[in-house]
Amino acid sequence: MPILLDGCENLAMLGLVVGLLVRHIEKADRLLDPYLVEPVAWFREFDRVASENSMLAASSERIVAFERRSWSLREAAGFLVVNSDDERAAELRGVGENLVATARRQIEAAAEDEGSGIGALTGADIEQQLLPIRAWASVLDRDTYRAERTDNGLRIESEPPAEIVEAMRPDTEELERSQASMRLTGRYCIEPMRGQPDRFDAKDLAVDLMTARELLECPPAIGVSDPWDVPAAVSARALEARLLRSVEVPNELLGFAADTVLQVAEGSPQQLEFEESYFEQGANRSAARVLPLLLLPHAEAVRVEVDGTDGSTTFDRAIGGGALFANAAAHEVRLHLARGLDHVWRVPCVEQGQCHHQIALDIAIESMRDSVLGDWNDKSQRHNLAISRIPWSKRSPILLTTRSILCALTQRFGHLRQRRWPEPASRCGRESCSTWSSLRTAAHFFRMRRTWTVAVLTH
Repeated sequence: MPILLDGCENLAMLGLVVGLLVRHIEKADRLLDPYLVEPVAWFREFDRVASENSMLAASSERIVAFERRSWSLREAAGFLVVNSDDERAAELRGVGENLVATARRQIEAAAEDEGSGIGALTGADIEQQLLPIRAWASVLDRDTYRAERTDNGLRIESEPPAEIVEAMRPDTEELERSQASMRLTGRYCIEPMRGQPDRFDAKDLAVDLMTARELLECPPAIGVSDPWDVPAAVSARALEARLLRSVEVPNELLGFAADTVLQVAEGSPQQLEFEESYFEQGANRSAARVLPLLLLPHAEAVRVEVDGTDGSTTFDRAIGGGALFANAAAHEVRLHLARGLDHVWRVPCVEQGQCHHQIALDIAIESMRDSVLGDWNDKSQRHNLAISRIPWSKRSPILLTTRSILCALTQRFGHLRQRRWPEPASRCGRESCSTWSSLRTAAHFFRMRRTWTVAVLTH
């Protein structure tokens, strides 16, 4: 370690040293102690663990004891205490006392540097700022540990002194909301984007939906994302589980999930969005992906749960929400809508009610109307978008020339991309449903879009 720190003038090397010591903690002996008495080291390690729970985190595969990269100094301190003898336990208790003393000196020094003086800070102010540090120090005190036998073995954990717990209760509740938000973000946003399989069952979904509802009612103040992002992500996964895989989720919670998706749709578009903006875990992305599922015949029970009546109001809201997403500024939102529409094509019609194929096709056409460049705008130095309002049903041709926005069409024709297009009779129970011929025509254009310079789409 002295070799690594020789001439060190940055925190990166200190972080490397702490990481090495934690991953090889059985051999670290007392080398970690100097870092355990520094409040800055604790803060930095907490920040690191939180930031590494993201898509930008490097892979930990093939690293010795890689699971310990998710440890903060709290877990490392607990490991040292649990595996200590009486002499070492007394030393670690002293390390905790030094941690509090160091933090106190730093608080007083900061007050002096700011010109307010120590006198401007009352004893109560100092003690309030020391609360989290005293909670950390308690992890280094073996007397705070309790052991409990569970079905999975012996559980050992540290319990801070009662007066610290009570004084920190407001901050603790806020922190718990923030941690719950990060946990749900990891499970329902980041893990699926990494291609990891779902790790939740019906019970998990129910619990997480209740947590999402609480977060929507009382969002964490220190959260960095939109308050709707996490509830929308959990709601989307719950609706997919119920409507695509028949996972049993309580209807009351499904009603919350559907209403959340619809409210997100009705709140679009986002003011800060533009065509090429990307934010995979955004609420409007999650909602756009599952909103088409609410149009399916077997989603009637969910629609009724939202309405409280026959579900027709929710059905109309879903149609309106689909139109709003079809006109979203960001291509990514429309692409998620396209993925949701994929499921609509696969479900046969029923004789009663509106044809969900026709509704889906109307939404798809709506998303393509602004895919043609108009006249050049000198002020913005770009072409205006030409909005086509030619009715598809009148067999009027839509002329797409080399001025078409091909990258936009790549996104917006995504919902028409199918490798095989079955005959209507094999898929649809409604003989009057003529949507399939329109879909085959549009899909053929999608496959040829890279080579065509002029295409005429007819119904």
